[in-house]
Amino acid sequence: SQYLHALMQLNPVVVLNPDSPPQECTIADVGEDWIRIRCWIIQEMKYAKSVELFNYIQDQVNALNALLPTPLPVNNNLSISKLLNQQKELIEIIRSAYGFGKDDVICFRDQNTGISWVTDNNINKPGHVVLMLSDKASGTYSGGDMADVIVGDKCDDVINGGDGNDILCGNFENVHF
Repeated sequence: SQYLHALMQLNPVVVLNPDSPPQECTIADVGEDWIRIRCWIIQEMKYAKSVELFNYIQDQVNALNALLPTPLPVNNNLSISKLLNQQKELIEIIRSAYGFGKDDVICFRDQNTGISWVTDNNINKPGHVVLMLSDKASGTYSGGDMADVIVGDKCDDVINGGDGNDILCGNFENVHF
């Protein structure tokens, strides 16, 4: 339950330090697709933050080296770069499983937590959407022109893939084709 609660909050730290006691929950309550996609979101966020931190450290070292008569050694950069490349490879494998390219812009939106996050804020072009629907309200949702991933929840949602090559996930007991 604690790990599922952390995934619900999109925050792995919640496992060790929850704000409130987690509600009892099983894999059957949320579904395997839900777990996979939320883990993917966390991996994307983790990679982006790691790259941001790596670039910040590089900038600081470069600024310091400009002031020093003897530059600082950069022996740790290779191991950090290797870890970043491993994380990037993992993300590329996950993206390809959903039909997304390694450089595609993806907007992740979670209607339960209100969290919305884009893989690259610097690019002003439409991207794919990975939408986690709310389990608190029913609604009608449509994918965009590109391939999207839409994950239904406990409510009676009406999901339309739209024009793209979409992946629809959720409880499909009452689906009519």
